[in-house]
Amino acid sequence: MELMTGAEMFDGFERRLPIKKLDDATKSTAMERFGTYEKKGVIKGCSFEDDVWMLTDELRLVQFDFRFSHTAYEKNAREWVGCTASCFGDYMKSYVLLQLGTIGLLRLQQIIGEIKKATVCDSENVGAEMDDKETQHLARFLSLIPDSNELRDSVIEELEARTVKLGNTKARDLSGFKNYLEFDRRMKDFWKIADEDDKMFYFPVFFWWNLTNILPLRATEFLMTPYDCITEENGKTFIRIRRTTSKKGTRRRGYKVREDFEIFTYEIPGWMYAEIEDYRKRTEIVSRPLLDTLLVSMGPTPRGYFTYGQMKLRLSRFCRDIMGDEEYPINLGDTRHLAMINLILSGGSPVICRELAGHEDINISSNYYANISGVVESIVYEKFHGHTNRSGLTGDRKYYLSLPEDRLRVNDGWCTSKRMLAGDVGDCVGCYHPGGSLGECRQCRYFYADRKGLQIKLQKEAKEAVNADGIYLMQMIELVRKSLGYKEDIDSAILRLRGSADHYGSLLSRKYREER
Repeated sequence: MELMTGAEMFDGFERRLPIKKLDDATKSTAMERFGTYEKKGVIKGCSFEDDVWMLTDELRLVQFDFRFSHTAYEKNAREWVGCTASCFGDYMKSYVLLQLGTIGLLRLQQIIGEIKKATVCDSENVGAEMDDKETQHLARFLSLIPDSNELRDSVIEELEARTVKLGNTKARDLSGFKNYLEFDRRMKDFWKIADEDDKMFYFPVFFWWNLTNILPLRATEFLMTPYDCITEENGKTFIRIRRTTSKKGTRRRGYKVREDFEIFTYEIPGWMYAEIEDYRKRTEIVSRPLLDTLLVSMGPTPRGYFTYGQMKLRLSRFCRDIMGDEEYPINLGDTRHLAMINLILSGGSPVICRELAGHEDINISSNYYANISGVVESIVYEKFHGHTNRSGLTGDRKYYLSLPEDRLRVNDGWCTSKRMLAGDVGDCVGCYHPGGSLGECRQCRYFYADRKGLQIKLQKEAKEAVNADGIYLMQMIELVRKSLGYKEDIDSAILRLRGSADHYGSLLSRKYREER
C-alpha cells in the first residue's frame, strides 16, 4: 500500500499525492495529521515531539513507543541508514502517522517495534531476528529515507527479497517507464551537442545509462569496470566487466577485489567502444584510481575508485542541469531491471539465460516482470505521441498508422499478414497461444477487429497474456536455478513473452491510430 498525502481538490476531483520520501515537507504533513487525530480524540495527551504517544480506537488504549538507544544506533546503524538518530526517530513518527487511517493501531504498534529492531543492527544483520512478514514495512520505511547509499540499498534489496516470497507484497516500483524514455531522449539530445568538458564530466552518467540498460549490472559492478576494459577481435568489439561473486548465501567474502569479483566479457556496439576509447584517451593524464577502474572523479578518491556516492551526485547533477529537475525519478539501481526487460522484449543476447538463471534470488525480480504490459503501454504511447524512432527500451518493431490496403477478410475483422496474402499460412501457425489453437486469428498481431467492443476485449486479454507470460518466464527461471529445468525452457518462455508483448503492442498502436 502506497503512502499518500491528504486529499486535495483538482479540477473538481479529489486527488491524493503519493509520498516519495520522508523529507521536511512530509514531516509537516505528518504533524498536520497528528493535529487532526488529536482533535478527533484518537491521540490523547501528548505532542509530536514526545517519544511515547497514547492512542485510542474507543475499544482500547494503545501505546506507541518510539524510544530507542541513540548510542546503539550511532554505533551500528547510522553508517548504513545514512541519517542521525534524531532524524531516524522523526522519520519513524512520520511514517507511522501517514499510515493512520489505513492500518489498525495494534498493527501500527507492531510496525514501530519492527522498525526499531534495525537501530541496533549493522548492515549485515538487519532483519536476522525478524520473520519475513516483519521485514515488509521495514523495507518500505528504509526506501523512503532521503539520500540513499549503497549499503542501505543493499539492505533494502535483501529485505524485499524476503517479503516478495510471501506472494502478497510488492517490491519497490520502478519509476514510470515514460520517465525512462524521456531520460533516454534527453540524454541522446544532450550528447549530440555536448562540448568536450561536458562529455568528460558527464561520461559516467552517459556510460552508466547506455551500458546498464543492455547489460544487467549492479551499481557496484558497473563502478568497478576496469580501465583496460575494451577489446576488438574479428571485427567485433567487447567490454570486460567485473561481476561480483559474493552473492548472499552462496560464497564467503574475501574482502579483496580479485577474490570477490570475476572478469566477464560481453560484446558491445561499436559506437559504445568508440565512446569508451575516447574517454580513456581523455583521462590518460589524470591520476588513476588505486583500483585502476575506468571512471575517474574530478577530485580525490579516498576509497580507491569512483564511488557510489560520487556516481549518485553526478547523476543528480545531470538531472538538475540537463533534465531540469534534481529530483527526477531515476535511480542507479533501476537500470538493472530495465536491462532484463529490454533483453526479454527485444531479443537481447545469449547472456540473458545465464544472467537470469544465475540470479541469486529470482523472487526479488518477479514483480517487475509480472507487469511488463506497463512497459509495452509506455513504449507504444511514446511512439504515437511525437517521439517515434527517438526512444525505446525494446526493438524497432513498426506498427501500422492506418489499416493497410492489402488485407484479407476473416471472421470479425481483417488479416494483414503478407505471408497469408501470398497463400503462406506460416504466420497462422506461429500465432499459437496457450488456451487457444493454431491459427486463432484473435491471438494474431496481424488481425484487425471490426467491432469496438471486440477490440477492447482483445486489448484486455492481450494485456493479461503479457503479464501471465512474464510470470511464466520467472517460474521457468526458478526451475532452472534449482536445477529442475532446462535453459531451453527459458528460451521458449522468452519467445512466448516476446510474442504476446508484440501482439499487445500492435493492438495498442491501432487504438492510438483511431484516436488521432
